[in-house]
Amino acid sequence: MSGQTQTQTISSLKPYYDQLAEDYDELRFGGSYGKFIHQQEVALLDKLIGSVAGRKILDLACGTGRLSGFASHGLDQSEKMIRLAREKHPDLDFRQGDATNTAFPDAYFDVLFSFHFVMHLDSDTFSQVLTEANRILKPGGRLIFDFPSSRRRKLFRRKATGWHGNYSMNLRELTKQTNAHWTMLSKQGIMALPIHRFPSASRSWFQSIDKLLCRSPLQEWASYIVVEMIKR
Repeated sequence: MSGQTQTQTISSLKPYYDQLAEDYDELRFGGSYGKFIHQQEVALLDKLIGSVAGRKILDLACGTGRLSGFASHGLDQSEKMIRLAREKHPDLDFRQGDATNTAFPDAYFDVLFSFHFVMHLDSDTFSQVLTEANRILKPGGRLIFDFPSSRRRKLFRRKATGWHGNYSMNLRELTKQTNAHWTMLSKQGIMALPIHRFPSASRSWFQSIDKLLCRSPLQEWASYIVVEMIKR
């Protein structure tokens, strides 16, 4: 993308989420789709992170603190999102800041995770975020994040419109962008099947099928892919 488009992307995030902050949780995660996504993300972070005790863990682009129970620190551009996150987790260290220039010390965190953030970036900005994550993670530190699957979007012929939620990749593209400084530890899809659209009575059966698909080679056709990488 051009430098102008990249600047518009970054500058658009803050006012957009400032305006949305009060209703964000309900609008994005109050319905059946959002609730399912949230449950999957919580279960995955519980498996990958577990207890925070004794570790420094950053929730990057933490928003309202929806997943910050797995963190010791949170950072977001939106003041209003940060205020809501502090109300949910008064004991955590939340700061307003830029994901490409966080102002944290070098080699400060054991783990950094970020959900529903990379999807709003472009390739250049994503590279800057990766560089900053590499700087603030300790040697051997882990980076966990999600991104929309470009293979699924091509399958359903979704076209990009504007900046919101329109950056997607496949695993080959991600590996090409990260293999100089990161090693892939694990990867998993989220929502290969439209679970939220199935009747409640049969949803648990379809969910078990969805879990198998999201851990299989077909994971690249899930809605989102979550990767866990280690800093070299």
